[in-house]
Amino acid sequence: MVRTNSCHERRLENSSSSGNLHKFSKFLAQKDKKDSVSPTRNRSLSLDWGDARSVKAIKSCFGDSPMDVLTGLSASPSAPDYLNNKTFDQRIMKDLRESNSHKKKSLSLDIPEGQASKRKSDKRGLLDTFGLFDAVEQQDLDLVKFIVDSSTVDINSLNSENLSVLDIAVMTNNIPIAKLLLSKGAKESPIFQRQDCRIQKLEALVTEAEKKVVDLTATVLNGTSGNANISPGQLKENEKLLSHWEFRHRLLKRMKAGYDHAKPPEPPTNVRLQVSSSSSLLVTFDEPQSHNGAVVTKYKVEWSLSSSFVTTSGEAFIEHLLHLKYEIKNLVKGCHYFVRVFAWNVKGFGLSSISDPPSATPSNWREVDGIPSRLEGKLASLYTLYQQMKRLRSRDSSEMKELLNKGTESPRQKKRISIKNLFISTPKFQKAIKRGVYLVCLFYNEDKILVTSEEQLPMIEVDESFSAPSINNDLYWLLKISCIWEEVKVLKQDMERTSSAGSTFRCKLLQAIISLQNCLGITDLGQIFHRPLRDQNNSIIFTVINNVRDPKLITFSSSKWVTFGKLARRQSLSSADSTDAHTLLLSCVPEMILYNQVSLEPLPRGLYLGYVKLQASVDVLKVMVPNKSPNCVPHIKIRDLPNVSRLVKTEGTVK
Repeated sequence: MVRTNSCHERRLENSSSSGNLHKFSKFLAQKDKKDSVSPTRNRSLSLDWGDARSVKAIKSCFGDSPMDVLTGLSASPSAPDYLNNKTFDQRIMKDLRESNSHKKKSLSLDIPEGQASKRKSDKRGLLDTFGLFDAVEQQDLDLVKFIVDSSTVDINSLNSENLSVLDIAVMTNNIPIAKLLLSKGAKESPIFQRQDCRIQKLEALVTEAEKKVVDLTATVLNGTSGNANISPGQLKENEKLLSHWEFRHRLLKRMKAGYDHAKPPEPPTNVRLQVSSSSSLLVTFDEPQSHNGAVVTKYKVEWSLSSSFVTTSGEAFIEHLLHLKYEIKNLVKGCHYFVRVFAWNVKGFGLSSISDPPSATPSNWREVDGIPSRLEGKLASLYTLYQQMKRLRSRDSSEMKELLNKGTESPRQKKRISIKNLFISTPKFQKAIKRGVYLVCLFYNEDKILVTSEEQLPMIEVDESFSAPSINNDLYWLLKISCIWEEVKVLKQDMERTSSAGSTFRCKLLQAIISLQNCLGITDLGQIFHRPLRDQNNSIIFTVINNVRDPKLITFSSSKWVTFGKLARRQSLSSADSTDAHTLLLSCVPEMILYNQVSLEPLPRGLYLGYVKLQASVDVLKVMVPNKSPNCVPHIKIRDLPNVSRLVKTEGTVK
């Protein structure tokens, strides 16, 4: 030290700057301060001095006999059972401890995107399960939501204490986390359904954690004072375990205090009873006004033939709380049922809430007049009629052979057919539209449309001269054909045997459909647009619309998929005539796609009031429909329950 100082003094003599003198004096002061620091110092301990038994045990540790080093302590009692295995990978335990300390420092953890996908598959489920328990214990709502949304963690897994994450959230009265877990399907541990079992387990866990804190505190104090032969690494490990068990002790005491403070919940509110069918009742209800210190985790619905519920006809437990309703099925028609609902938390079931009205009778309004539904049995009758028609055909006919042997061809036969198709001339799509009748297919996938190599919609000529007085009857007939695309060939062969007036044109329609199916390699052509298009030359265009889920299903080699915007721009540049058939067809593409999308959407389940308005002419009958729902008449929704009970029919009121 003296030599260093003399060296610095010689440097000072050679320097004439007052600034250097100030820097030198500051350097000496800092160096003396570093030398005065002791190489070892005692570590401070964070103890829970509110526990008198812990203080007494710590004071008794300062005797002449040294304490033994505690070994075999569980790494994390809050973790699943397999984490307490002594052969557990120490590297994984290191990652878990680092993750645990990092989460304790910050409650708002910023997790980068794709982090979960980068972890190894064998470690991912383990870390997610441990991380979920740790996040619930740390009351980190954001981290809990991230884990349950971004991983396949078992939300109902139990730790070594046989507690689930929902048990911890409920007994600490963390309502936001508890409701989040309930919305994801979390359940309480089935081991603690009885109240006495739960309190006994909590008391045992608190006692065990308290003993761990006392033992680890004594071990750490002896290690820091030098009374025990403990390595620095083991001392550091014991300090980490002490910090962990202190946190566990506080958590378990808080859980026990939350359980002691809780009471059974109040009755559910707004319990409504409705008749859903002639053999079922629907019960809907809301949460209790007060949970009394513990979140409601399930409900119980009871029904009975007696208003006093001396004997019950049945009961059901509702654990999925996204929709607070239950449909009581398989009831006896005409019987009077009374219904009540209970709420459950960790302290058990509370008082019941009687439904409004108190009772109901499963029934249907059709029972008043004894008239069955118009659709009852119609589908089965239609299927029976179809089977009878097939049996009338000869099994040796070509069309029946095709239907019966469909899908039974050998690979060699399929190969022969595919090679044969190479030498068969396929029908050409129309480039220019003249006077006549045409069939166009509009296939779309997301924002792209199927077009030919000339960037036109695939179009086939049906008939170059149409002489019938009206096209509407043929359009209605074609709408029915769209329900049996797979049997168009059979139907065409049957129609060729007839000699009616309109069969010739309809055979040409069927031939155009078969040509489209063969060219595109797809049987289901989709939906027929509800009206034919007409251009200035009085050409008639029928359009089939289909949303193709997989573009690879189209096997036509001279086709491609382009966006509608790109196709419309090119068409506007190439054609200046706005009345041209192709331009007219493209202008109707958005309307056709919208019609196809909205007309296939069924109405949500419920009871509706509809309005029918007709417009009749000589050859057509039109019905007014909404633009957004062209598959039904104008309507307004009354309620979600579609059934009308016998009582409503007789009294004439719908609630």
